[in-house]
Amino acid sequence: MAVAFNINTIAIYDRTELTKHILYGDQRMTDDDGSFFKEDNYIPNFREDGIFVIDNINFFETKAPAVYKVYSEYGIVQAVQYIIGGDIKKNNNIISYGRFKLDKKWAESDMNFLAIIGDYIGRIFLKERKHD
Repeated sequence: MAVAFNINTIAIYDRTELTKHILYGDQRMTDDDGSFFKEDNYIPNFREDGIFVIDNINFFETKAPAVYKVYSEYGIVQAVQYIIGGDIKKNNNIISYGRFKLDKKWAESDMNFLAIIGDYIGRIFLKERKHD
């Protein structure tokens, strides 16, 4: 069986309620509340289309220590993140795909595909949570 993506975690962060929901991966990772998104000027790193690609978390070691600490604790070394709906100003929800070991850089087509899937998963998940 071929694996399309080497992804170890999928999580949704609600930046308004400061909650994290693990959709795939180690449930112990729910300990962080996503407050690091409000530190270190993190959100402006997202592209205009709502995608943020992290090819190596070492990038954050001095630039965004709060993010580096959280990712290091959970073993995440690479990630693709997407603001659900693609609009940073209108949405407070982020889906994050994480890897535990360095792999080749994310291909543009992979990033776009993960954003599309993440947007769909995220909207359904958040809609279901509102009905709970």
